[in-house]
Amino acid sequence: MKKNNPIQPFGERSFESEFKRLGEKKWEEYYFEHTDFVKKALHKDTYLIVGRRGCGKSSLLQHILFQDEYQKSDFINFGLAETYIDQLLKIANNINFSQELKVQKLVKLWEYIIWQIIFKKLENNNKEIRKGIHEECTDPSILNFIKLIIKGILNKNEINSGDDVIEMLTKRTHEKNYICARECVLNILASKPLYIAIDSREKYSLRDENEMNIAAALIQCACKINIEFGYQGLQIKVCVADEIFPYLKEDYITNTLKYVRYPLFMQWKPKDLIKLVCWRFFKYLKLNNLSNLSENDINWDSHTDILEKIWYPHFGKKLINRRGVEEDTFPYIVRHTHLRPRQLIFICNYIARISRENDEFPRFSEATIKEGVLNSEYSLADELINSYSSIYPNIGDIISALQGLPIEFKWSELRRAARRSATHWENGNWSDFIRLVIELGIIGRKREETNYNSKIIKADFEFALRDRLFLSEKDICVIHPLFYSKLNINRNNPSDYCVYPFPNKPEFEMMNGN
Repeated sequence: MKKNNPIQPFGERSFESEFKRLGEKKWEEYYFEHTDFVKKALHKDTYLIVGRRGCGKSSLLQHILFQDEYQKSDFINFGLAETYIDQLLKIANNINFSQELKVQKLVKLWEYIIWQIIFKKLENNNKEIRKGIHEECTDPSILNFIKLIIKGILNKNEINSGDDVIEMLTKRTHEKNYICARECVLNILASKPLYIAIDSREKYSLRDENEMNIAAALIQCACKINIEFGYQGLQIKVCVADEIFPYLKEDYITNTLKYVRYPLFMQWKPKDLIKLVCWRFFKYLKLNNLSNLSENDINWDSHTDILEKIWYPHFGKKLINRRGVEEDTFPYIVRHTHLRPRQLIFICNYIARISRENDEFPRFSEATIKEGVLNSEYSLADELINSYSSIYPNIGDIISALQGLPIEFKWSELRRAARRSATHWENGNWSDFIRLVIELGIIGRKREETNYNSKIIKADFEFALRDRLFLSEKDICVIHPLFYSKLNINRNNPSDYCVYPFPNKPEFEMMNGN
């Protein structure tokens, strides 16, 4: 095997790391595009992509740069929102209107910024386009350009209030130079489409209304641009974190039927996960001369062919888990995730690391798989908790109220845990505890059709559903396997059952012990 290989056997845990290690050309060869997400993301009606941390939103946006459907297209990536959010907040904090009107005002701000970016991108194509650029903006870097746009807006004519900023922008968009520049852009896009990618932030604070208003306004702005220009060559793709999307729909977006149109939810199916992780492993094996198979020897659209030719030869088909229950290896590993690629990649790389220490690689014994899964639990749980730390302050202390519970228990026990968490909430208000542990994917609802013959508890968790999960006093609660180590869950009661956190859908039959 080659030493100092630039990538781990199943890939890196983040798009940024992978892209840096592989470079642009190799990364595109490495990206697995045999999923529905790629085709749907390129559709002209798709402007909104929703997904939780680690589901592959950033990778999907980057892949749009290399797409083959529109080969003459161009691409703009706004980059990380953390670099310019502070400037946006300065304006939002000074807009003195009701929340609904504030969002509408911020839509105009987003629209102005986006068109300025477009003008900057295409300014060399036409001198009339250059005339539409804000005069203070000379930096060629996209991120610095965004900052300069906002800084220029704030400094113009010593404007102090957010209301004045929006009024000034409205006037500018009606100026001859601006209108002419936009018309010139549309003439260019008729033969050379332009993709604009705006990624989500790593964390959001539900307590900061202006931050949520900015996110809602971006969605509404993207919808407006898509309707007006989506079929004229201007394609905008906005990623939103699923952790905050329900709150945006319920409390901030001014009209969901009007502005939330055809969203693409990045909820992974097992068949897609097995394709992705095996594609990455196959690429690694070929790079290191560890496989005699060629890419054409495998039907990459068939998960059964991939299982037979890649997964089973290296992971085996079945194992006896730590509780003495026989399981297929793939569901065993995946049930310790929230069905996100990053989590599955992390576990598989951990297994590969142990297999090297045991001189097994590139095959993984039953003991190695179980050890890798167990040792991954803490890190995966911490990463999920971290993703909600801005939404629920003191979240780590709050969920400690679940420590020591059994794998399954009555709803009344969940209420008692909620009360125990009171000291960690501000003002002792623990009323959001149940909502928190459901959203985070710690607690799910046991389904009645649990297969006791296979010793499997089937359960529904919110992360795998399209909408919220609600519990009632009649429900039996279960804890997700990913949190067993973190919360010191009593795994001996019941002693011989395991939780399968997969929804009751046809595409999950291979995972539900059917």
